[in-house]
Amino acid sequence: MKSSQQDNIVRTKCKDCVLAIYKDKTQTACLADRIEKLEHFEAYDEEKNFFVIERLCNYYRDNRENYILDGAPSIEKIKLESQISFDVFIDCNKIDKDYKNRIIEFYLSTVSKYDERKINIHLFSSSINKNEKHEIFELRSYIGNPDISFIVDYRLIHDKIMATKRSYHMIVSKKIFPTTDFIYDANELVNTDMKKAIIIDDENVKAVSNLAYKIKATQEQTTNYSEIINSIIENSRKMGLYHKTL
Repeated sequence: MKSSQQDNIVRTKCKDCVLAIYKDKTQTACLADRIEKLEHFEAYDEEKNFFVIERLCNYYRDNRENYILDGAPSIEKIKLESQISFDVFIDCNKIDKDYKNRIIEFYLSTVSKYDERKINIHLFSSSINKNEKHEIFELRSYIGNPDISFIVDYRLIHDKIMATKRSYHMIVSKKIFPTTDFIYDANELVNTDMKKAIIIDDENVKAVSNLAYKIKATQEQTTNYSEIINSIIENSRKMGLYHKTL
């Protein structure tokens, strides 16, 4: 074993994690099976021998009293808390009853197995048609209290992405619509398969890392959404950080 671990902000000590499995004073595994999936090394101190993961582990929990249920760690609680978060921008131009129902079905299906607090919905449209506005406001009653903007301006989307604290964003429209389980599958790819992903693609909609977007926008000093996204897609492919859910 290595004698001591140097502090590094991109590393995670498993030592005090509620998910660490020990035999005597030596860690043997992780309850979430993350040791086998991630680069790691062994370390020790005066108390224990443990693993150190070569990246941030979002499942790490050291406050045992909050996660022990019936004598065992509640991994389901940790998984729920760690679900990746999304900004979902929904283009409501030309919205009709069928499209509205399609959006409602997607949303309700998603939150039936996903924490709805992790999903922030933005509705936008340039339409001033009375019937379409009616569909949009009726849609709002099914999905909580989403933002509504009666303007299709990608500068608006850019500004929201630059201000958000959520992990990914995607833009949905009549023609570009996600599969029913897209958000769930994207989370599985990141949190179960442990893929580092800047772009998550279901052959139709792309979820884009908001952090990558902010970095690229700042580097290029531009607010041009399409220009930023095209650059991110190209770079993520080159770096092996472009993943498909299907």
